[in-house]
Amino acid sequence: SPAEIDAVGILAALRLAADRALAAAGVLPSIVVLDGSHDWFTDPLTVGLLAEEDDHAEAGRRPTIPVTTLVKADLRCSSVAAASVLAKVERDRLMADLDDPGYGWASNKGYASPAHIRGLAALGASDQHRRSWHLPGLDKRHR
Repeated sequence: SPAEIDAVGILAALRLAADRALAAAGVLPSIVVLDGSHDWFTDPLTVGLLAEEDDHAEAGRRPTIPVTTLVKADLRCSSVAAASVLAKVERDRLMADLDDPGYGWASNKGYASPAHIRGLAALGASDQHRRSWHLPGLDKRHR
């Protein structure tokens, strides 16, 4: 949620989302490919732990999974491209289904379109907006 992202930060929120997705999938991948140059998936608190010393189930952490980062991975790896499309379709559906008091989410999907910026200027931020993110159209009194 936007509130969770604001509370823990975007990298920790991405890691939480990955952990939730892994739990829901019920299987562990042999490798994770991330689109970009930064490994946000690996928990910095577990870096350097040896697998045989790390009892993940008791520690409440997921097992260590090798990570590869690849800039423009969606252009070079079909599974990353497919995941990107699925994620964007799901995000677009979620945005279109939100109650929208005037931000134009069904058409802009949360991007900073002129209609969204006008909505922010008129209405301020909603519970669906991340307060830790720069929101165009808002001055300090709307945050």
